[in-house]
Amino acid sequence: MDDAELDAIRARRWRLFATTLMLLVVAGGLALALGAFGGDGKKGTASANGVRGAKEVSALLRGVPQDGLVLGRPDAPATITVFADLHCPHCRDAFTGGDFREVVDRVVRPGKANLRLALIALPGFGENSAQGRVAVTGLAPRDRAWTTALMLWFNQGAPGGPWIGDGLLRRIAEVGPGLRGVPLRMAPTVDGRRIADETDALRDRLDVDGTPAWFVRARGSSDEREIDVNRLGGSAGAIESAVRDATGG
Repeated sequence: MDDAELDAIRARRWRLFATTLMLLVVAGGLALALGAFGGDGKKGTASANGVRGAKEVSALLRGVPQDGLVLGRPDAPATITVFADLHCPHCRDAFTGGDFREVVDRVVRPGKANLRLALIALPGFGENSAQGRVAVTGLAPRDRAWTTALMLWFNQGAPGGPWIGDGLLRRIAEVGPGLRGVPLRMAPTVDGRRIADETDALRDRLDVDGTPAWFVRARGSSDEREIDVNRLGGSAGAIESAVRDATGG
């Protein structure tokens, strides 16, 4: 075998090595992506018990007070009310994505506005919406409603199928930030019924028929519909702009 043939063999071996290495890098990237997003459209890092979002929710809410269904300073100069459904895939994407993190970091955390959660149960999503609302609103007196709602969005089940149950709530309570030892259950409470009734009445007044739906009003204003952010697209920038318009700042 002459030198030219040896050089050709070496070149083929190097090309094979380079191709194999590239395939390993691509496979590793896919594995990381599937680990982060679960391979099934769900976002968030999975915990040992299979529940997603604990790290993300902990980072998102760190240092931000909760008071019932209100996230942020109770005395903030503006209130953002967001109507949402726990089984709505648009809500899942909104509350587990970067836009919501921007709202918290740019508006809520600095104290420009607080954020009131108004959970509704749209008829098209079945019993999961109503059951989840019972579980979340029941925790309002313990100031853990936002934590539970966000954890449920990170672990939202497939459309049309049952997924909210005592088993999932127990697993969420094991890893959810600040939820250890907090009873998560779907048994209705007096406070939960009152909150649901008040939310449904407000939904009727504002004519909300889809989620998520965002409204902004200045503190002390009697006009619940002062700024309908949905007409502005509902993005973090639109919400921040609406807060500035409502407060004049």
